[in-house]
Amino acid sequence: MRFAIVVLVSVLLPCVVFAEPVNLVNTVDSSGGSWDPGAARAVVDSVPSPEMSPMGVEWVEFGRGELYHVDETVGNVYSITPDGVATLLFDIPTATGYVGASGNGICYVEEASVPYLYIADYNGFDGVDRIYKFTPAGAFVAGWDVDAFLGQALGITYDGTYFWVSSLERGEIIKCNSAFVEIAAYPHPGGSAGGIDYDPVSGLYYVMTFPGGMVYVCDDMMVPQYSFVSHATAGNMFGICVGRSRYRTLGCTSFAPNYVYEILDEIVSPVEDTTWGSIKALYH
Repeated sequence: MRFAIVVLVSVLLPCVVFAEPVNLVNTVDSSGGSWDPGAARAVVDSVPSPEMSPMGVEWVEFGRGELYHVDETVGNVYSITPDGVATLLFDIPTATGYVGASGNGICYVEEASVPYLYIADYNGFDGVDRIYKFTPAGAFVAGWDVDAFLGQALGITYDGTYFWVSSLERGEIIKCNSAFVEIAAYPHPGGSAGGIDYDPVSGLYYVMTFPGGMVYVCDDMMVPQYSFVSHATAGNMFGICVGRSRYRTLGCTSFAPNYVYEILDEIVSPVEDTTWGSIKALYH
């Protein structure tokens, strides 16, 4: 057994260090051969999830900052440091006052340099789909009832202008404004919605198929430009997040087995530090 988990106010995952940056170009795989879109991505590292149903995952700055992670079972929200230490930040039912509230997708957004977490809850404490807005410390800022048009809201991401939410019920990716009013809808490329994340380096959207673990890299009409299997041991894959830096690795989650994985992303070449500075401005 490689890891031990202790669940108190915080969860410690000792001796886990996420890998150093993997700088790859978009036509070469980690073994030096040709990139194969049908092949599963290599697992760089993994940590056991602190809960039974790991869902949303989001890196603020991959490998150099915090990973935010939400669990569906009881609605706990964690941060995980680059050295693998997971800390319970808050639980959604207590923060919102909604008994039975939970979390699926999670999205980090900075507004006027103030960080917030947007969390999609497709279960709803009263059977209603909602989007919640929190501070990372767990202060409940706002909530939106999206049940009328979203239906089983799962993944959520923000591209600097619009929110994008994957709907399991509709089998679509829904483009929303900041008040979570539907702007447009596009068929989910895999037919079954999971996590979604926007990549500011390429301007593309990474969309996970749940279950199955296929990742589609799409334009803003949700037309796939690339697709690949998340990794060789894919179980019930759900979350997907792109490193918010020049390092081309991805975070993803699965349950049965319950893990947070770091996998290779060989679609987009890394960028220079100067370019990364302008990309980071999207989130400020």
